[in-house]
Amino acid sequence: MFQNRNRAETSATLRVPLTHSSNSRETTMSGHEDTTQTLSTRRQLYERDFPFYKLPVEVGCFSLDSERTFYNDDRQLRYYVEPEKSPHFKLSDGYPERYMRRNEGVKEGIDHVLRWILANRSKLEVSHAAAAGSSPACDLGVDFITWRGHLTKLLTTPYETREGWMLAVTRLQGTLYMSEVETETARWDRETRSERHKQMMYWGLKFEQYTCAAEPGDRPDEGGVVNTNEAFCTVVRTRLAAHRLLFSGEVDCRDRDPQAPPAPACYLELKTSAEIRTPKQRSNFHRYKLLKWWAQSFLPGVPRIIAGFRDNDGVVVSVETYQTSKISQLIKNEYNCWNPTVCMNFCSDFLSFARSVVREDNPRVVYLFSWEPHREVSYSIHRDTQYCFLPDWYTLSTRRQLYERDFPLYKQPVEVGCFSLDSERKFYNDDRQLRYYVEPEKSPHFKLSDGYPERYMRRNEGVKEGIDHILRWILANRSKLEVSHAAATGSSPACDLGVDFITWRGHLTKLLTTPYETREGWMLAVTRLQGTLYMSEVETETARWDRETRSERHKQMMYWGYKFEQYTCAAEPGGRPDESGVVNTNEAFCTVVRTRLAAHRLLFSGEVDCRDRDPQAPPAPACYLELKTSAEICTPKQRSNFHRYKLLKWWAQSFLPGVPRIIAGFRDDDGVVVSVETYQTSKISQLIKNEYNCWKPTVCMNFCSDFLSFARSVVREDNPRVVYLFSWEPHREVSYSIHRDTQYCFLPDWYVSEITHPQQVE
Repeated sequence: MFQNRNRAETSATLRVPLTHSSNSRETTMSGHEDTTQTLSTRRQLYERDFPFYKLPVEVGCFSLDSERTFYNDDRQLRYYVEPEKSPHFKLSDGYPERYMRRNEGVKEGIDHVLRWILANRSKLEVSHAAAAGSSPACDLGVDFITWRGHLTKLLTTPYETREGWMLAVTRLQGTLYMSEVETETARWDRETRSERHKQMMYWGLKFEQYTCAAEPGDRPDEGGVVNTNEAFCTVVRTRLAAHRLLFSGEVDCRDRDPQAPPAPACYLELKTSAEIRTPKQRSNFHRYKLLKWWAQSFLPGVPRIIAGFRDNDGVVVSVETYQTSKISQLIKNEYNCWNPTVCMNFCSDFLSFARSVVREDNPRVVYLFSWEPHREVSYSIHRDTQYCFLPDWYTLSTRRQLYERDFPLYKQPVEVGCFSLDSERKFYNDDRQLRYYVEPEKSPHFKLSDGYPERYMRRNEGVKEGIDHILRWILANRSKLEVSHAAATGSSPACDLGVDFITWRGHLTKLLTTPYETREGWMLAVTRLQGTLYMSEVETETARWDRETRSERHKQMMYWGYKFEQYTCAAEPGGRPDESGVVNTNEAFCTVVRTRLAAHRLLFSGEVDCRDRDPQAPPAPACYLELKTSAEICTPKQRSNFHRYKLLKWWAQSFLPGVPRIIAGFRDDDGVVVSVETYQTSKISQLIKNEYNCWKPTVCMNFCSDFLSFARSVVREDNPRVVYLFSWEPHREVSYSIHRDTQYCFLPDWYVSEITHPQQVE
């Protein structure tokens, strides 16, 4: 079925993915690539066994109101009220005075389907994980996401003689998304419709009004407004041959019998057609009308079609019921009529064709499949053109080249406070855990394994604290924050904290390094409370597994970093390091800084290793130091890797809070420090500039800024019980899902209560 135009007809059927020869693709000036691969629509090629089609399962639904606002519920579902056999409905009643038509010039693409996915993504992932026997991940468990109408066009293509189509397909995180593009012919037909055509379109909608009620026991509101903006849509999951499909389609109504089977088997399609008076009219009805009705109903598993046959004046003279499963029997005696097997096989082969050619996983690359009657299906590739249809609010790209622009504004961080955590992780609103740097010799030969494991008390990493300690600091210093914000804005102190984001420095570090990260993904939970977005990390399954299966060597090397701090820090400015003390990772001193990245006002906290003990040192955070350890560098390759990977994370971690110096202890394989080097944070970018294809601070900061903009644009609901979970895996896009009252909620009740209903001090 896959075909090359320069091959003979006899070699049309290919069972392997297509490849492009050097002369088969041409890049044009308009930003797209023309290709020569095509897919035949000749019916005889698809006259084989009926393909496997799994019984569709409804996984959800949604409603669109009179203004096309999305609701993740069934508020627009209507119930069928069976009419008389010859009801004489006057379908022109109310036209045009009670007719509100949707603006068809506004192209919604598959946006409503995407909104449903975001609102129900966790359910999809859990469902897929259960079916696959795996852990829930970012995989939606489907190969294609689209509208039912787009699949209907594919099913009817082998028999279509008048209308062509264009379907845009893009790949994101392994899933192919498919959306229709209006052809020039379709646009012209839409813009030049006759008044009679518009009236006949109204007749179909009016028939629905005559036969549907808002509640199971109600009667139809025959005198109401016909509003085509309103819709109820089912979302079903199924499989056609090897293709796992998720698609949505509008549903006219459901059976109001409480004993009716579950959806989609309780749904009904409502149709109108001209009354049939001659054998020729019946034959045409079977050949053309029933083909589209069958395809539209068969795909989502709708079992019945209710047809109102009307005269030329729009009066319904009879009503007939068609069983979707029996339509193929109804048309079998028609000469050279359509064949359901051909329809389904062509659709299946088109999906295979699309999967074989849509290789690049990038929502800015769109494969535009086009077809005209009596032609082959062909496609072209478009990059960053008007055909891109996945909206910015659905994904965020991590491609580095998108962020190679001017360095964004980053305001000098200002320390607004600090706090300490003791050996039992108890919070103190002071600097009791602050330590002072004691400069070692150039080659100190510190034995970093000393005290391991007998003098090592590790924090329980299984206990997830979220951002609780930052929240405690905010409650203890809230008035200072509000007064500071009021002074900066010239307003009166209020409950506004004056920041857009509150988080840990480590979460921002992950964002800065994302464009260059190739191994570790992340999940960040974001919620909005009184206008401020709070961001907390969620442990991924991979991270949890790595933590729980760490080797003894890995644990020991983690200890080495803490031990180096013990060798180089004192509890008092004039003190000496306590080299034989217990290394307790529960203890911490944290700075709280305020800054601005582009338009985003940030408040974040990060652990500080120590400060310069010179009394003439500048004020915090410029007096702070980061202490690090790394394997000694013995070869040019090791130095290159150190620049590419280690310095990226060190720079990000220090640049964000404004820490000016990093003290690095280089150790041998036995954990003995052989040298100590100092790195100026501001000069690290100069140090790595000669490395080929190395990381760029500009890319890091611009990506972080764009992620924050992305988060602000999608985290709209101001409700701490609603969490937007952003997830990313290397070589993928950033995506998100929405969760209500789930385990992802992270703002504790004691904080929400205090921040929303502060106690009044008399």
